Amino acid sequence: MNNYAKAGLFLALGLVIAAIIMAYNFRAAKKHSDMIHQTIRVKGFAAKSITSDFAIWSANLSVRANSLNEAYDKLERHRKVVEAYLAKENIKPEAIDVSQVRVSTNYKVNNNGYSTNEILDYTLNQSISLESTQLELITNIAKDITSLIRQGINLSSYSPQYLYTKIEDLKIEMLAEAAKNAKMRAENLAINTGSKVGPLTYASQGVFQITPVHSYEVSDYGRFDTQTIEKSIKAVVTMEFAID
Repeated sequence: MNNYAKAGLFLALGLVIAAIIMAYNFRAAKKHSDMIHQTIRVKGFAAKSITSDFAIWSANLSVRANSLNEAYDKLERHRKVVEAYLAKENIKPEAIDVSQVRVSTNYKVNNNGYSTNEILDYTLNQSISLESTQLELITNIAKDITSLIRQGINLSSYSPQYLYTKIEDLKIEMLAEAAKNAKMRAENLAINTGSKVGPLTYASQGVFQITPVHSYEVSDYGRFDTQTIEKSIKAVVTMEFAID
């Protein structure tokens, strides 16, 4: 084999060895890069029981009469009966909110069941509402005020709404608790794989669920229970950590 052939052979061998080394280094670098970019994603939860501290109650007062004047007079008399009832329950007049009067005109119906242009009478409606921190008082009023029906008062009482006024401050606390829970979950999972939790790479806040105690109801838009005094607030966060 002449010198040119030998040189060509060594050159070819060198290129092959260089290619092998480059391929090995590439795979090693990729493996290292993949390890660096490994992450773990977890959800963190927090729950707390709360007691409502504010209540809203409303009712609808309705009267019907042949003329508007008669209807207005009747509505005023009936409203005074309701206000007297509330006064006996130690509700101050300034605490009572009365809406504008809503007027509906009722027309006569012919023998075929079709409405005519002839006025039959008028219906007047007015809303009465209360807001109070005395939840038991509001609850009792909502239950008992319908006893006025026996006096000829057409009053529809609605269920009270029970609220927690410090909910916004509590949400911040709940998010912090949920974040701690997520970090703990990530650390527990990482330990089982011989890894360590690194820096936070992603975080997302879920919706709050405010439900009756012991309820597991959830909604994509969040739930906000106003029907019960005792409630449970639940918070969830999604967090992603780098794994070392």
